[in-house]
Amino acid sequence: GSAAADDGALTTPPRYWRNGKRRVAVATSIIEGKTPVDVTPKLLRQLEGYVDSAAAIAESVRRHMSASPLFDVDLLAMVMPRPHLLPYERKLRAFGFDVVHVDYPLQWADIADGYYRDKLNSSGCCGMSELAKLHAFTLEDYYRVVLLDSDAMVVRNFDRVLDARDDIGLVYTNGTMEGEIFQGGMWIARPNRTVYDGMLDLVRRGAFYPGSAWERSGVGWLYGGATIQGLLPYWFQVVEPPHRSWRVSRCVYNYQDAADCVHVPLRDVHLMHFTLCPKPFACIILEHKDRCMHFHELWWQYTRAVEERLHLRPRKACGRGAHGPYVHIDLNNKLPIDDGAGSRT
Repeated sequence: GSAAADDGALTTPPRYWRNGKRRVAVATSIIEGKTPVDVTPKLLRQLEGYVDSAAAIAESVRRHMSASPLFDVDLLAMVMPRPHLLPYERKLRAFGFDVVHVDYPLQWADIADGYYRDKLNSSGCCGMSELAKLHAFTLEDYYRVVLLDSDAMVVRNFDRVLDARDDIGLVYTNGTMEGEIFQGGMWIARPNRTVYDGMLDLVRRGAFYPGSAWERSGVGWLYGGATIQGLLPYWFQVVEPPHRSWRVSRCVYNYQDAADCVHVPLRDVHLMHFTLCPKPFACIILEHKDRCMHFHELWWQYTRAVEERLHLRPRKACGRGAHGPYVHIDLNNKLPIDDGAGSRT
């Protein structure tokens, strides 16, 4: 109650303060998808591509965010501890990520409503696994946590949106599909354990209804609406006052080559997400799509830089007009070391 105590409280830096800057995490996730998971060679090849694509995130963050005057940035990989996913942790760490194990925030039996349980497992790309991304809201050692799908990458510094007002709990974009009010491939959370607990309570109660979505509000009846793509907009548009969230331009901060974004100069794109453009590791070359080709080439620049930094032999690139197969980054394919006497070992 004394003035001295008040002054002391004001000068105590927040827990997210580090090196004179606010600490931010750029996170991607490797999750298992809809259950039950059929671990096939095809699935493992796809996972190799997504994990390699995380290298583009790591390199792009180093190039565009490491010199930020405002933020000290960490790389996080949120990985579900499953036998078929754990082998990828070595590669993610080599790319520069700290690996954090995340899992379902609750069990199927914890969900009260049978309709919602069934809807949840079939919702969106990944069913209940998507809820593991809510872990971002528990990371209160960070000022903000940027969630990027691993098929996204940074193209330019985006301090402007990270420096949003302190009370903004969610920065997001809409999607390219009709009615897609929230796109889950790029969003920024202000960690808050109370928000996390509140959203889990909605899930636990199964408060998602046919045709009317969360708490019969009409918010969240869309692709992935039973998971984060409906839950987050419901929370931040209905439970929280609307000024606690900020929708930014999809054409700038979640570029996907949609028709309504072709007017945006490439120099204005800050974050790229390979959805409408084929994923570079799919080895589908669309030479008539100049913008997709531009970002494919940038992805290869980023991932090649990671290979070079790790002293790896450069892998074979996808050929023009080719449709695969993609050659993944191999941590064991080291370049020979020159011992200085002209010999290589």
